[in-house]
Amino acid sequence: MRIFSILSIIYLIIIILVIISLNEIDKSKCECGKTNDNYLIKEWFIFYLIFRIIIGLIIVILYRNNDLMNIIMVLNIASIIDLITIIMEIRLILYLNKMRKTCECAFKTKEQFLFWFYLTYFLILLIFIFIFLLKMI
Repeated sequence: MRIFSILSIIYLIIIILVIISLNEIDKSKCECGKTNDNYLIKEWFIFYLIFRIIIGLIIVILYRNNDLMNIIMVLNIASIIDLITIIMEIRLILYLNKMRKTCECAFKTKEQFLFWFYLTYFLILLIFIFIFLLKMI
């Protein structure tokens, strides 16, 4: 349970970093970073940050009350939002990749970190999916 809590906090920090980065790009004078490719990405991550915090608090409350059935229901609802978030993370990678190639004034250290973090994250995710599928055969 501790490792899950630590990973959740790290992931929330990454989401905050995404929001800060996209906000700085919106406020910058760099016009090449302000494209339609980042449409609703920042807004989605703001929603997801608030959603994750609320879900975390609900799970803690239900866990203390030993309400396993409702925890499972909350996690099922959260998994639907997580699937949409994966799509938004892929859009973020595509947006950052486009900036990496065409917009040096907006692609700074934070954006480089986010680009490589999410690329590594999805590579590890694909490896786990591949291993899981191999075990099913």
